[in-house]
Amino acid sequence: DKFALVKAAVYAFRVNVILVIGNEKLTVEMQKIFSSEEAKGQSQRPITVLKIPRSPGVVDLDSAYCERVQAHQVKNYFYGSPLQLPPELAAAFTSAGGREGQGLSGLNLGGEAAAMDLALSPHSSVVSFDDLTIYRIGQDSFAPSSALPIGASRALGEMQPVKIDPSQPGQGIVNIVLAVLSLTEAPEMDIEEAILDADVLGFVVITSIDTENNRFTVLVPSAASLAGRVALTGSIQWQEA
Repeated sequence: DKFALVKAAVYAFRVNVILVIGNEKLTVEMQKIFSSEEAKGQSQRPITVLKIPRSPGVVDLDSAYCERVQAHQVKNYFYGSPLQLPPELAAAFTSAGGREGQGLSGLNLGGEAAAMDLALSPHSSVVSFDDLTIYRIGQDSFAPSSALPIGASRALGEMQPVKIDPSQPGQGIVNIVLAVLSLTEAPEMDIEEAILDADVLGFVVITSIDTENNRFTVLVPSAASLAGRVALTGSIQWQEA
């Protein structure tokens, strides 16, 4: 079902209006899905699907461009980004003996530093498998139906968090961006609701895994400890160049 995640999001956030921009086929498909008896049973109120016109100036973004922008944003999250000077500050900086584009670290106005470069210094930490609990959400987390016992059916939903065992091969968490949650430990009861409702404190990236010593190396924005934390993994990949 190619719209499984769309339906899961609609039901989870109790959406009652869906806007489709300039796609007649998608509009019809959405109307068909969310007018069915199954949708009426899942949703607490009627779901309206509306098509709105697409601006003639809008163009589709290719996947390569989106990946470059995504990688740029992730890098800026960990390392910061260069600060472009406004024209009036650039002129003052140049007249003070600096070169435009160097940043603001050497600029003094009125005897005080006007600002600082937005350069960040992330930390590379070694974390034990037992210190960080990782979950994945979605159909890709489940074992294939062929791996289930004969006659058995999968009882997990699309929004069911599935715990990842880093010691097992093929988990696909190296160079994946993890969202660190506000939970200090995964509760035994109502884990689905607790994880999905938890706030995100920040993001980290697992850069390598040492299965022999049960630990992985994690790039973190600050030196804060990850012991006892819970994290969610998605599909965003980033590898430091």
